[in-house]
Amino acid sequence: MKTFIIIFTLFFSSLLADEKPIITGAWSYPTSDAILTLDTIREHDQHFKKMDKMSSFASAQWMKFTLRDDLESGRYVITYGQADFDLSSFTAAQEIKKFKLYGIKRVSFTYKQGHDSKVYYLHGLPTDVTYPAYLFAQSEKKFYERVDAHFVYLLIAGVVLGLIMMTAIYNGALYYYNH
Repeated sequence: MKTFIIIFTLFFSSLLADEKPIITGAWSYPTSDAILTLDTIREHDQHFKKMDKMSSFASAQWMKFTLRDDLESGRYVITYGQADFDLSSFTAAQEIKKFKLYGIKRVSFTYKQGHDSKVYYLHGLPTDVTYPAYLFAQSEKKFYERVDAHFVYLLIAGVVLGLIMMTAIYNGALYYYNH
């Protein structure tokens, strides 16, 4: 029985596993050098430090991230920390759209395999706050599937909460009028 459960778990965990991450690496370069531009930042690649889960992002930083090599062409959504970035390393053909959902900043863009760059540089726009550093990318289709699922969850939670509140009000009214 144990063997069956282990084989069953291994088989179905591989079917339910998430796809490979879209962003394969993220690096930051803390500098307040105003001379650096998108054209000159590539010369400073040796100064970039790999970001980990404990990293934070100050506005006077450059961030570099790479997309995986076998990424298919399509639309993608990047979710990032509350910092704001200069998105000039994306080309006009990539149709950049910045938006906010649930108070979190996101950017959607088009990627064409073999045509667009796999390495992107972002420059933090000036603020006085240090933000937690995170980047998360997913396909636009998967992003909107998750948003739709979240709205369905909120709808069901609202209905259940409404039923609980109406039951409490009904029981309170019965108690009040029969007491």
